[in-house]
Amino acid sequence: MFDNKIQIVESSSAGNLYSIQQGNKALLVEAGVNIPNVDWDIVGCLISHEHKDHAKYAKKFAKYGIDCYMTEGTRNALEDTHYRFKTIGYGYDNRIDINEDITVIAFEIDHDAAEPAGFLIKSGQDRILYVSDTSHIKYKFKDLNYLMIECNYDGESIEKNLNERYIDIPHKQRVQRSHLSLEMVLDFLKKNDISKLKEIYLLHLSSTNANIDKIVRSIKTTTGVPVYTKGDF
Repeated sequence: MFDNKIQIVESSSAGNLYSIQQGNKALLVEAGVNIPNVDWDIVGCLISHEHKDHAKYAKKFAKYGIDCYMTEGTRNALEDTHYRFKTIGYGYDNRIDINEDITVIAFEIDHDAAEPAGFLIKSGQDRILYVSDTSHIKYKFKDLNYLMIECNYDGESIEKNLNERYIDIPHKQRVQRSHLSLEMVLDFLKKNDISKLKEIYLLHLSSTNANIDKIVRSIKTTTGVPVYTKGDF
């Protein structure tokens, strides 16, 4: 059994794409940018919601022959009935097997989209949590080995930008309604079992509202495990 290798291909408001690899097999997460020229045997793609930075290339992925898994609400919002668009409902009873090694459970998140989802992925012996573009995480998880989690901003940076009029109040409110902050991520880590965590991947870091060095340092101190961002690849 191969160890899981996670790669942040792209992670920003312009587009998001991640891969979870076992050997040469890869499960993609999100379809906000096109697939790079790599030698992967792609077994599927998970799409959290219909916004372009997460789903712009979903129809193209389907035409490539890749099964794309999403909630029914997301599929309807994309206005496409391609047979490779597969639906997944929330909860354990609606889990799907991508192949003999990968099982996925979708769960509800809070975002301004039709039916957005986070994903708990069992890949081989590992449990991987993916969550992005949400104002909070209302569930608790145990025995997590890898965490792929949004950390869009930190409270100090966004307040500083507001005070210096780099952003306005509506911008701040919009960010807070739809994205996770450093403070929220730290709270999530404290409330969940992280004793088996191997690595953390921080996603969707803002170019203006996030002090990346501070964020990485804070999360490393809290967890004691390696913390990666897009800049590390």
